[in-house]
Amino acid sequence: MNLDILHALSSKRFTLKALSSVLLASTLGATAAWASTPAYETCNVSNICMWSEADWVGTRLFVGNAPGEKNFTGYSNFNDMASSWANRSISYDARWYYDVDQAGDNRCMNSNVQLAWMGWQDNEEASSSKIYSTNNKCS
Repeated sequence: MNLDILHALSSKRFTLKALSSVLLASTLGATAAWASTPAYETCNVSNICMWSEADWVGTRLFVGNAPGEKNFTGYSNFNDMASSWANRSISYDARWYYDVDQAGDNRCMNSNVQLAWMGWQDNEEASSSKIYSTNNKCS
C-alpha cells in the first residue's frame, strides 16, 4: 500500500480531501503504467509463445504460428520451464501438455489470449504443445 495512504489513514488530521488527493495521485501513477507496451507483445502477432518467468519475461520459447506439435525437450531446451504464455493468433487455439508427445494433463491456450502466470499447480510443468487448425478447440 502507498506510504502516503498509510500516513493519511494513521493521522488524526485525516480528511476526505487528503484521501482524495492521495487516491488521485495513485490513480495517475497507475494510468502511466498502463500506457507502456505489454511485455507479451515481444511475441509477434500471429505467434504463440511461452516464457520462463511470469509476466512474459525471461527466456522465451516460440511455440509456433501454424498447426503442429512440438516437444520442449532437445533443441528447444524448454522442458518444465514455462511460467507465462501468449497466444497472439486469432486463427489457432493451442494446448500445452505436462508430458512430451502431447500426453498427460493439459491446458488450453485460447486464440488471442495471454496468461501472465500459469499458477502454482501448472508453473514449470509444460513439456509439449499442439497448435490446432482452428480457433474453436478451447471453447
